[in-house]
Amino acid sequence: MIIAWNKELGPVKLSQQWIQDHTKPCPKETHGDNHNFCGSAPVPKKTVQELKDAELRERFEHYAHRFDDQKKHLDQDKKRLADIHGKITAYETLHKSEGSTSQFIQDSALTIIWSREFLMNFSILLFFAKDSVAIRLSQHHQVELFGGIDTLSELTDIPVEKLDKQEITRCNLVLQK
Repeated sequence: MIIAWNKELGPVKLSQQWIQDHTKPCPKETHGDNHNFCGSAPVPKKTVQELKDAELRERFEHYAHRFDDQKKHLDQDKKRLADIHGKITAYETLHKSEGSTSQFIQDSALTIIWSREFLMNFSILLFFAKDSVAIRLSQHHQVELFGGIDTLSELTDIPVEKLDKQEITRCNLVLQK
């Protein structure tokens, strides 16, 4: 077994070379190259470029995930917009009305789509943003926009039979805050 191990390991000089390449002298110079016992062992050395690349990759994945998420929601909302005309017709027939309420329902569906498209483009913009204060501020505004989208989505998801002018007025007031 030892012979097989030595064949795998190679000559002793090779293993000593590996130790020298992958360790640094102890700053206290009390234990040689053995950092297992050194209290102030250096952090494994990564180049500045490797750290920047890893940070950039992580940042890209974060914003790419946001973009993909908004793209999925946008596709769903476009399907909802295609169905909204039937819902408006059913609402007008049921309540024997037309005009501002029907227009508000349609505008709500369009606003959701425009907001999703804005958020997709905004994700790209934030990826390239450098100022952390601007990023935090814009993320705060995104939360507000998500709240508005959720309110409008609730309105467009309400079945026609339960949809009335009071509910539309309530959604409108919530959005104006």
